[in-house]
Amino acid sequence: MLDILPIKSKNTVESFLRLDHIQPLGKHHNSIELTEYRLSGDALKIFDEWLSWLIYGGLDDDSELYYLKSELARL
Repeated sequence: MLDILPIKSKNTVESFLRLDHIQPLGKHHNSIELTEYRLSGDALKIFDEWLSWLIYGGLDDDSELYYLKSELARL
């Protein structure tokens, strides 16, 4: 997913949100730019469910992500 964050930076034009890769960040102070932007509580819950699915290989039957996955599979 490509997004443009509303931050004032000459070097940052676009940001990528990838949910199919997790990778460490470098230790160099310029490798990341911290902002005040955060995921909402609902978005963080979905992300935590996705991360659990990735690590443990399954979803709880009552999770929102399981519901979404099931509904999309029915299409």
